[in-house]
Amino acid sequence: MRIAIQQTSLVEAGLAKCFIRARRAGAEGLGLCYRTAEEAGALSDGRHVLKVRSLGERFHLAVTGLHLGALCAEASLIGPAPLVEKSCELVRRAIATAADLGRPDVIVPFLGRNRIELPKEFDIAAAAVAGLAEVAEEHGVVLAVESSLHLGQLQQFLAGCGSDFVKACLDTGEVTACRYDPANMIASLGAANIAQVHLQDVRLASGLPPDFNVRLGRGSVGFRAVARVLQGIGYNGWVVLETPPGDDRGAIAAANIDYARALLGALRSPRRHSEGAGADLSVEQALS
Repeated sequence: MRIAIQQTSLVEAGLAKCFIRARRAGAEGLGLCYRTAEEAGALSDGRHVLKVRSLGERFHLAVTGLHLGALCAEASLIGPAPLVEKSCELVRRAIATAADLGRPDVIVPFLGRNRIELPKEFDIAAAAVAGLAEVAEEHGVVLAVESSLHLGQLQQFLAGCGSDFVKACLDTGEVTACRYDPANMIASLGAANIAQVHLQDVRLASGLPPDFNVRLGRGSVGFRAVARVLQGIGYNGWVVLETPPGDDRGAIAAANIDYARALLGALRSPRRHSEGAGADLSVEQALS
């Protein structure tokens, strides 16, 4: 398993600085995030593709996924037909861009206002993704579905798409916040149905909303069980940190990566180029 970090888990910065910070923190890959319609517009810009490719080569970082967070702003793939078609066009652009970037996953989130809650929404979403799967197959790009569906619903959704190019993006924090067991979901889905795993913690307390502003290992997620199951099913894909942005110097991002690497039993983290003593935390500190 290789460890990456989401762009949104780094302090707000331009694209080049995100690559620098991800590399300095010890990540092997970077997940790119397109949270707004304006950011998603870059997927149609050839210069954006060239810049991402150049930065990846320069800092020896793989692009692990294109996360289409802009879909969460409205009922993009569960609503009226014109909106669904418009949103499908965005996904198709992302698939073409991914093909030019070495085929990272295109992550399609059914969260926020795009959350599937009703049977009709489930059917609309499944039909849209099944249609997009044909485009994904043509380009050799996997569509990674991120959702709040429970295990049975998710299995039904994936089976209904009928494509090896539609898989689950499993976020440990989101799953736990829904009161599901992420280890059980991973074991039941199996490695063949998981595109990538996002490590995120969450603190759950009675009567309070889920708190995602938590460093790995300090919330309610059972990470040791998650790690054992990932190893047990022979998962060999990307493990992507989706953690709160830390400090400008990158110490917290580095600590989260060290925690994940120690948890998953990796041998040794890539060398980091520290800006200061605080940026190079030990595994022991990360696990504390």
